Amino acid sequence: MGGLDGNYRRCRRQRYSSRSRREQQIRHGSRGQSGLPALSVERYGRCCVLSDRRFAVLGGVHTYGHLLSMCEALTVGDGEHWEHLPPMHDARTHFACAAVTVGIVVAGGRGLKSTEVFDEVLNQWLRLPCDLPIDAQLYAVGGALL
Repeated sequence: MGGLDGNYRRCRRQRYSSRSRREQQIRHGSRGQSGLPALSVERYGRCCVLSDRRFAVLGGVHTYGHLLSMCEALTVGDGEHWEHLPPMHDARTHFACAAVTVGIVVAGGRGLKSTEVFDEVLNQWLRLPCDLPIDAQLYAVGGALL
């Protein structure tokens, strides 16, 4: 979802074709073979996570380098649609995110040490009391919380 193509142009949606073994851009306004509706804004440097049966796209960078705090979630199934979630406290790009029992945790990003959690019951972002020890871009973060 979102990102840059091979020529550093912003893309809204891409899909991976196992047949051609390449990513292909899905044009704005189309549902394409993926059948997904379009995001409300172009973005890259965002974080994506599957939580509470919704696919969330968080933060990132919009046209002309504007950092985003906005969040959207795709509800899957009948009547697929994007819905706006409350914005994060801090606009973030190149950060880590993970689904946890209570919602979504985000941490760091370009020039940020702060951490937040989206409480899905309260439908709001809450600042966490601890920050990361350094302010750096987080590229390869993954794992599972059991």
